[in-house]
Amino acid sequence: MFRGYCIHIKLFLLLLMIGTLAQASETIKLTDGRPCIPIDIVRKCPAIHNMVEGVDGYARINEINSIQLPGVDVGTCYELLSILLGAKIILGVNDMSLVEDGILQPTIEQILISRDSKRLLDLMTMANYLDIQPMVIGSAKVWSQKYSSVRSSFKDLNVDLKKTIIKEISPSELMALVEVNDNLDQFAKEEVFKMALKIHHNKEPEMGKSAQELYEELLWQQSRNLATDKIEAFRLELHKMLWIIN
Repeated sequence: MFRGYCIHIKLFLLLLMIGTLAQASETIKLTDGRPCIPIDIVRKCPAIHNMVEGVDGYARINEINSIQLPGVDVGTCYELLSILLGAKIILGVNDMSLVEDGILQPTIEQILISRDSKRLLDLMTMANYLDIQPMVIGSAKVWSQKYSSVRSSFKDLNVDLKKTIIKEISPSELMALVEVNDNLDQFAKEEVFKMALKIHHNKEPEMGKSAQELYEELLWQQSRNLATDKIEAFRLELHKMLWIIN
């Protein structure tokens, strides 16, 4: 009952945090009616950074009322920016534009861990559009760990984002993902298995065999080999124990 109120309170606090930090550093307004954003945060968003540079926004900060972001959902965009701002606070840095992606990404994952499946996929989609790669990969990692075996809107993601998620899951987890998302038609399933074949096995579909059939066959072989290895390891360990006893 109170979930909607909690979301609004969280967004209010995030926007308040943006407004507070904006007073302490050089900022730029991206959209009318929203708080200004510190420039170092903007520079971590390549697509927005390019938009700002395209209108000479950094040089004309005091002259421009705001820089519009065409085709961008403002609410989700500002949530992404607030996550970057939260990461800045956690990392304790003065200039986020100097933080390497390898350091930023784990911090983003910490912040995203409480998001639900739909929100993570929405944030991943927006981050991909804005080319914020640590956010794309971070949200994919968190989503894959928590929700890959839960029915979701995975089918609505573009090809690049599906590939990003497939890289984060194992073959058995992929099978679970496809099974639970029964809203995938046969064509969509085949496309997913084609991607997975390439990513997990570096293979292409064979003549006369679908990508799904080949993938399932490889998974079965992998499972059989693993079982054989375990049996062999057990046999060697048993042989060693018997040798010691004798």
